[in-house]
Amino acid sequence: EPKRGINAGTYLALFLNQFDFENGAKDFISFAAEKLHLDSRLKNFDMNYTDDVMGDLTMNPGLLSFEDGKEGSITLNFRYPKGTDPEYIEKGLNTAADEYHVHFEMHDGGMVPHYVDEDDPLVKTLLNVY
Repeated sequence: EPKRGINAGTYLALFLNQFDFENGAKDFISFAAEKLHLDSRLKNFDMNYTDDVMGDLTMNPGLLSFEDGKEGSITLNFRYPKGTDPEYIEKGLNTAADEYHVHFEMHDGGMVPHYVDEDDPLVKTLLNVY
């Protein structure tokens, strides 16, 4: 559960955001501090979504790296319920990130949420057994 964790990378960005940086570092730090920090439900992106059965769309910024003079990188991990998909997530992130001059790309393509309707015979059998 991402909201229970303490993300050192975004806390560091929050601290560093009060200082002046150059060469893209300020945009990178500001994005992490203002958009990612304490936002496992993507509310800062206007993308918070909940499916009644599968729950919330969640995000965890797992790896943040930046080297002066090179592109920064933020690895985000998502758990997305039915009703959302990787394209929706990528588009929403890039729309919100434009003001920071940040761009997102999906690398693993995401895994389709596994959902089996509660009326499926197998699910009914399992529910009766348990």
